[in-house]
Amino acid sequence: MSVWMLLCHTYCWVLLVILVTLISEFSIPYNHFAFHGLLHMILVATFIIQKILVQDEGLRYFCSFAERFFALTRVMGTMVDKPVGEPSLRLLKHILRCYVRLSDCPRACDGFKISLPSKFRDATILNLIRDDLEALEWLRQLFVNIATGNRGSPPLIEETLSILPS
Repeated sequence: MSVWMLLCHTYCWVLLVILVTLISEFSIPYNHFAFHGLLHMILVATFIIQKILVQDEGLRYFCSFAERFFALTRVMGTMVDKPVGEPSLRLLKHILRCYVRLSDCPRACDGFKISLPSKFRDATILNLIRDDLEALEWLRQLFVNIATGNRGSPPLIEETLSILPS
């Protein structure tokens, strides 16, 4: 195992554990400052995972085993489908970039059949990113990546693409 893969393995699992812990902490009532502190920690951990995925070895790391892929998408899916309070556009953009990068791997497209957050296909997310052309393009690219390999449900993808602004 290369040094990169060893570091990636160690840090990725630590980041996922941190994210799971922080997400579970949202169920406990906090004051305003504690809540925003947790949100910033989640944002930083998600940003680091995004930067790992940008590297080809990082993408291979998460896509080489189903356990890793589903652990990551389960955590990110929870952040998308069950946000506490107002959804964060900044956090959503980092998560969306992670999903788009994962969709570069054909095996990940297979996994998205069962693990793509349902909120990516409804008006909640579209209303949040409506004014952000970059985020809209990433969402469109995610669905195109899934559809072009005949790896998703074409009617669902076509329906979702049709409601995205052109």
